[in-house]
Amino acid sequence: MIANAVTQRLGLIALTAVALASCAAPPRAATQAVAVRAPEELLGLPPEARLAHELARACETRDAMACGRLGSLYWSGHGVPRHRYHARSLWSYACDAGDVHSCVEAGQMLERNPLPSIKRDEVLGYWASACARGSGVACTHLGQIALTTDVDAPQPRRAAKWYSKGCDHGDQGGCHGLALLAFEGRGTARDVELGVLLIEGACAKQHGESCRQLATLVRQGLFVRADVARAAQL
Repeated sequence: MIANAVTQRLGLIALTAVALASCAAPPRAATQAVAVRAPEELLGLPPEARLAHELARACETRDAMACGRLGSLYWSGHGVPRHRYHARSLWSYACDAGDVHSCVEAGQMLERNPLPSIKRDEVLGYWASACARGSGVACTHLGQIALTTDVDAPQPRRAAKWYSKGCDHGDQGGCHGLALLAFEGRGTARDVELGVLLIEGACAKQHGESCRQLATLVRQGLFVRADVARAAQL
């Protein structure tokens, strides 16, 4: 019940973001703090401070990528005073406006360094928005969350869905995660052939974890023909 409610809220967050992107305005408090300098005042500033000014000006014209980059400067304190709530508001605007990198960065930073007023659903919403916009990494990360830190208990069926989307969007970690679930029959039908196909495909694209997994399978003859020489090459 709770897990279903979270899924519904994430979907609503993503849909609402798309609907509001065209009418929302950039967060003025964050841009005006660095975009009010006269040209002569900029001459003596260090490069990072001048970059912050330029990004703020561009952000005020609804340049989503510039808003996201300014958010990163606020988060790190490079060129501007460190202000994580300004970073959050800029990333949120940029993500809603379609900048996938800002969605991912907001999800990563706020997940690792949570702010007191930020709820878990908001952080997951950034990942969901990035996944909906084609970020395979974000889809795969949602799969990992579903298996390890989801509400109440692990949700392998939901993890399989996210991993499948991540794999479809080109993230080999998603292919690897889906393969492991297919081997075990968790969250999806048990399909050894599919698992091997996914692992081999991910390894062929230089996904290290998949290559290590494939080497183990080949060395032990699990699901594939045993071949010690081939295992040593993987």
